[in-house]
This record gives sequence, structure tokens and C-alpha cells, in this order.
Amino acid sequence: MYDNSMRKILFIVMIIVAAGIVGWIVSPELPGIGDNQANLSDSDGSINSFEECIAAGFPVQESHPQRCIVSDEKSFTEEISEEAERDIIVSAPLIDARVTSPFQISGSATGSWYFEGNFSAELYDNEGNVIATAVLTAQEDWMTEGMVPFQGEIEFEEQYIGSSGDLILLSANPSGISENQREISISVRFE
Repeated sequence: MYDNSMRKILFIVMIIVAAGIVGWIVSPELPGIGDNQANLSDSDGSINSFEECIAAGFPVQESHPQRCIVSDEKSFTEEISEEAERDIIVSAPLIDARVTSPFQISGSATGSWYFEGNFSAELYDNEGNVIATAVLTAQEDWMTEGMVPFQGEIEFEEQYIGSSGDLILLSANPSGISENQREISISVRFE
């Protein structure tokens, strides 16, 4: 008899706990739980900027730049300053630099340019042919959104001396998706 009454009590407690959990999950009043977006509205059209959209609690799409979504028809994109938009800065070589073989490539790039601490460079002649490649290596921890210094070296053959070409720095793109590929081109003169 004692065993049956304990089972009944345990069963009732389990039902109460389960009902509480279900209610907590589906309740739109609790922050971060359930469909909270049902309570958000811009019926009066008062949301007119990215900042106002964020302050009102609308969802933010994690992209670069970020987008705050008010509805299917209305969203706001984060404005990014020109300086913040630059995700790579090349210190050497400078544009139209005269380079001798081998030459150093250096600068800083955001962590998103790297994969396993590296990204690549390709050297092209004036006819668009790849004449050399190099691996550029992070000089600090690359697993960050901030700027990380990089360095590398590339060599070209003597036959190109006296002509010009382009150095192309290519972000690491392990996905192989062309939309994810970023690059920067620097014209150089071979000496």
C-alpha cells in the first residue's frame, strides 16, 4: 500500500513538472523563450533605423554587416564606417612597388581571412599567368574578429625582371563557395 501511494505522488509531481516546463517553453512573455517575436510590432511605423530596430528587440541576422529584421518587407542594415569595412591592410609591398626576388609580403587581416592560421598569395605576370604562389602566415592568434598580423615570402624567376604584374592576396576559403572568396590586388614591378 505504501508503495502504491508513493507511485501516485511521484506520478502527480512528474505531471506538474512536465506541465510547468511545457508552459515555460511556449510562453511568449518569458524573454528568450518561445515565439517572442509575436509581441513585437511596428504598426505605427516608428522603427526607422538599425539602432531603433535593435532597441525595440527585433531579431538581428548575424551577417556582415548585420541586419535587423522588422518584418518580411522591412529590415535595416548596420552602417559600417570605411575604416571598419577594411578587413585587410597590406604593409608590403605597396601599390606599384618595385620588387626583387624573393620579396616579403606583410600586413594585417581580420581572423576571417585565415584558415588554420594561413591564407594564400598568387603572383601574376602582365599576361595574367600565375608565376608564383606563397602561403601567408598569421603572426599571432588568428581565431579572432580583430586584425592579425601576417607575413610571407614569394619568389619569381629572372625572366620576369623589367616587367610588371599583380600580387593577389586570397582569403582562405575552405568551403570553396565563390561568394566567400575575398581578394585584394596589388600591382608590382619586377626588378
